[in-house]
Amino acid sequence: AAASGEDLALVSDIVTDAMTAFGLSADQSTHFADVLAAASSNANTNVAMMGETFKYVAPVAGAMGYSIEDTAVAIGLMANAGIKGSQAGTSLRAMLSRLSTATADNAARFAELDQQMQETGETFSLMQKVSMSTGDGITELEATLGFLGISASDAEGNMRPLEDVLGDITVAMGGLTQEEQAFAAKAIGGQEAMSGLLAIVNASEADINKLTAAIDGADGSAKQMAETMANNLQGQLTLLKSSAEGFGLALYDSIEVPLTEMASWAVDSLNQLTTAFNENGVDGIVEAAGNILSAAITTAVERLPEFVELAVSVIESFTGGLLENQETIVDGAISIAMALIDGIMSFLPNLIELGFSLIQGLSKGISENLDAIVQSAISIIIQLTSGILNMLPEIIKLGLDLIVSLANGIAESLPELMPTIMKVILQIVSTLTDPETLTNLLDAAMILIENLAYGLMSAIPQLVQAALLIIENLVAFLLDPANMAKLLKMAFDLIVGIGTGLINAIPELLKSVTRIITGIIAQFKDADWGKIGGDLVAGFKEGISNAWDSLKTWFKNLFGDLIGIAKKILGIASPSKVFKKIGGFSAEGFGIGFEDEFAHVKDDMEDALNFDDASIGINASVRKIDNGTVKTPYGIAQGGINIVQNIYSEAKTAADLMEEALYQQERAVLLGV
Repeated sequence: AAASGEDLALVSDIVTDAMTAFGLSADQSTHFADVLAAASSNANTNVAMMGETFKYVAPVAGAMGYSIEDTAVAIGLMANAGIKGSQAGTSLRAMLSRLSTATADNAARFAELDQQMQETGETFSLMQKVSMSTGDGITELEATLGFLGISASDAEGNMRPLEDVLGDITVAMGGLTQEEQAFAAKAIGGQEAMSGLLAIVNASEADINKLTAAIDGADGSAKQMAETMANNLQGQLTLLKSSAEGFGLALYDSIEVPLTEMASWAVDSLNQLTTAFNENGVDGIVEAAGNILSAAITTAVERLPEFVELAVSVIESFTGGLLENQETIVDGAISIAMALIDGIMSFLPNLIELGFSLIQGLSKGISENLDAIVQSAISIIIQLTSGILNMLPEIIKLGLDLIVSLANGIAESLPELMPTIMKVILQIVSTLTDPETLTNLLDAAMILIENLAYGLMSAIPQLVQAALLIIENLVAFLLDPANMAKLLKMAFDLIVGIGTGLINAIPELLKSVTRIITGIIAQFKDADWGKIGGDLVAGFKEGISNAWDSLKTWFKNLFGDLIGIAKKILGIASPSKVFKKIGGFSAEGFGIGFEDEFAHVKDDMEDALNFDDASIGINASVRKIDNGTVKTPYGIAQGGINIVQNIYSEAKTAADLMEEALYQQERAVLLGV
C-alpha cells in the first residue's frame, strides 16, 4: 500500500485474491507484493490496474500452472502498449484459454504436413496452409498453432512456462508478413484479444529483457519502493494508517473470543429476562435481573486481579520508560527552555519598539478623545463605586481570606524558595550594577525625564485652563440657588439628625451609667475586703521576704559603688563622718521644703474648690473673676460673670439631680425593688 499509494483494503484484496488464484500460501505474500511493485514501476501501469487485470486472468493462469512472474511480464508488456486493467485481463485470459489447445502432438503433426507442402515446390502463405488443413475436426486455431510450431505443453502433457510459450509465438510471428501476423493474432487470441497478443509480439527485446529482469529480481522491490514513496507526508500518513489498521486487527484478534463470550452472555441474559417476564411478569424480571447482576459481579470480581495486574504492568512500563529516558527528557526540556528564551530575547527589541508605538498611538487617541473618555470614566466610576459599596462586606471578607491564604502559602514555601529568590536577586543586582547597564539606564532615564518635562511644560497651559474650568464649574455649582438650598438642607438635616440622636441616646446613657455604678457598688458590697486585704498584706509580706536578701545585696553594692565614687570625686578618706553631716543637713532641708510646698499645695486646692470666688479650673480656660470680669489665658472678657454663674447654677443642679438619682438607685437595690 505504501509503495503504490493505494488504499490498504484494495491492495489487500488484490494480493489475497491473486494469491488464491495462483495457489500461493500466505508466507509468499511479500514476494507477490515485490512482483507487483517491480512490474508497476517498470511498466506503464500501477498496482490498482494490475489488480484489475489479475482479477480476470489469475484464475486461468493459476489453473494452467503459470507463475505470477510470467503473468506479470505479459501484463506489463500489454500495458506499455496501452492495454491495461480489465481490457488486458480479458485479452490475456482469452489468449491463454485458446493456447491451452496447443499440444506437442499437434505441433509435430503440422510440422510433418508443412514439410510435405514444401516438397511440392510451391510457396504457401500461412492463410493458405491453414485453409488447406481445416476440416475433418481440425480448427483454424489448431492449424495456425500447428503450422507456427507453438505448443503450450510438453511431450508429457505438462504446461510449459508462459515465458517460453510467448517467446515461441514472438519468434514464429517475427518471420511473418503483417497480413500473416494479423491473421495469426486473430486466430490465436480471437477478435477481442488479438490486440493484446500483437502488443506482446511487437514488444522490443530491450523492453522484454528489462521487465523480465526487474520481475525476476523483484525481492525487496516493495520495501525499497515503499521507502521512496514514504519519504513524504502522504507516505508517512499511509504508513501510519497501515500500522493503525494492523494494530486494530491484532487487537481484535486478542479480544474476539472475550467479546464473543460477552455477546453470548448478553443473549442468554436477555433470554432469561424474557422467560422470567412471560412466567411471572415484573416480579420475574426483578428476580432474574438480580440473579444476572449477581453473576456478573461475581465474574467481574474473579477477573479483577487480571485487570489490576495489567494496570500495574502498564504503570511499571510507563515509569520504567521515564526513568530510562530521564536524561533525554531533562535535556529536551532544557533545550526547549533555552530555545524559548533565545526566541524571546531575539524578538524582545521588536516587542519593546511595538510597545512604545502602541503607547504613543494610545496617548494620541486618548488626547483626541479626552472629553468623551472623561465623561465615560465618570459614569463608570459612579457605577463602580455604587457596586463596590453594595458588595464591600463580601469584598473585604474575600480579600482577607485571600490575604490569609496567600500569607500561609508564602510562609510554608518560603524556606524552599528563599535560595532561588536570593540567586535571582543577586543576579538582578549584579546585572543592574554592571557599569554598562547603569550607563544605559541613566541614558534612558535622562531621555524619559526630558520627554516628561517637555510634555509637562507643553501641557501646562491646558492644565491651567482645565483647572480654571473645574474651579469655575465648581463655584457655579455651589452658588446655584437650587444646589445651595440642597446643601443647606443636607447640612441642617445632618445637624438635626446628630442632635436628635444624642437627645434620644441620653436616657439610655443615664440608664447605662446607673447600671454601671450599681454594679460597681454591688461588687464592692459583695467583696470580702477582709480576705482581699489579708491576701494583699500576706502577698506583699511574702514578696518582701523573698526579695529582702536581693534588696540587701543590691543596696549594699549600690552604696558601696556610691561611696567609692564619692571618695574618688571628693577626695574623702572617711565618708561616714562627711555623709553624717550631709545627712543632717539633708534631713533638715527636706523638712523645711516639705512644709513650704505643702502650704502651697493647700492654697492651690482651696482656690480650686472655692466656688465663692467663682474660680473654675476646667482645662485652665477660666482662671478667676474680679468684679464681673472673667480673666482667661487669652485676655479679659467683660460681663463674663453671668456666664460663669449660669455654668455654676447648671452644674450645681445637675450634681443635685445626680446625687438624688444615685440615692434612689442605691435605696432600690438595698430594698430589693
